[in-house]
Amino acid sequence: MNQSYLRSIYLRLAGVVMLVVVLALAASAYLSHRAFERALAPEMAKKVASGGASARLLVLKAMELNIGFREMYGVEQTFDELKGSIPEISYVAVTDAQGAILYQRFAAPAGAAEHFRSPAVLATMTNLERSPPAVRVDKQYVVSMPIVTPQQPVGMLHIGISVD
Repeated sequence: MNQSYLRSIYLRLAGVVMLVVVLALAASAYLSHRAFERALAPEMAKKVASGGASARLLVLKAMELNIGFREMYGVEQTFDELKGSIPEISYVAVTDAQGAILYQRFAAPAGAAEHFRSPAVLATMTNLERSPPAVRVDKQYVVSMPIVTPQQPVGMLHIGISVD
């Protein structure tokens, strides 16, 4: 066998081995990222829910003082304070009982308004579980928490966290 023939076999074999290794690394990275995302999203939702509870209580306190849900002042500043305490927040909004956005701050994910009006999100208004799930909307995970008075649900607080 001549040296040129052996060299071509060696290069082909090296190329196939390299291709297999690169594909295995890509698959491993993809699966690791998905597993990390599944584990991290619920933890971030818990963190956001605990911070969002204080903002939700401020809204309820204003309503107890007979300030209308649509006439509140300083809601956006409360959102700034919330972002100051949880820097991962990339979007905050308050919607009414029909899902219409009343107050919002920072960069809204694409499709946020439609997501807030979806029947699945509006149905969670009556669900008062402690840790609401994070739902991916465009490039953010959005945690939606109901704002409920003793008389009725009045709206929802939505907090977005960038997937990055």
